[in-house]
Amino acid sequence: YSDYLIGKERLALATREDIEAARDKFQQAVDSDPNYAPARAALAHAWLLLEHEEFGKVDKAAVDAVVEPQLRKALELSPDLPEAIAIRGLHHLQRYRYEEARNDFNRAIHLNPNYAPAYLWRSETWYEQEQYLQMLADKEKAYSLDPMSLEISAQLAFDYGSFWRPRDADRIIARMFELHPGHPRAYRALAANLSNHGRYGEAALLPREAVEAHPDNTLFR
Repeated sequence: YSDYLIGKERLALATREDIEAARDKFQQAVDSDPNYAPARAALAHAWLLLEHEEFGKVDKAAVDAVVEPQLRKALELSPDLPEAIAIRGLHHLQRYRYEEARNDFNRAIHLNPNYAPAYLWRSETWYEQEQYLQMLADKEKAYSLDPMSLEISAQLAFDYGSFWRPRDADRIIARMFELHPGHPRAYRALAANLSNHGRYGEAALLPREAVEAHPDNTLFR
């Protein structure tokens, strides 16, 4: 359980190094107790994040080889575990199976209306249907439940920028920097908001500061 908790804390920090560390902690938790379903679900979540380009772009086949059996076993052990159902939905989402994804997110929210990631991930299914107000509503709900989440904050700030609400985006981004000074997600959210609203002089200066804080980040370079 300690490995699982440490893994969740590292996962929330949303850098490649932290997600890899979280993956290893979740694997240790599963090795210690193969019947602990939340650890299996969390392990699948970490692997799905590592598939993203900013976190290493692990090959999808390699991800599926871990994610599918871990989620299957987690749901055998605990069929109504909201986290496992929502993470299965995330897997569907990343494989473009939008209907299956939304069904899982709806089920997870029914079981636990306070599980913020399910709202965040469900918002992407609304985006694919061009239902942008529903998309924004789900992200606002996710943020209301977990305003400290870097992932939720970054995505809501981006959407506020797209909806021409720069002050709302600025408020969220300022909180990201307050909670995690110099975090790459905060820099990326700020750069997007500045560019979206024509503040190109500020946007042009920002990458230099970001590179100084993160010299190995190829995106900032």
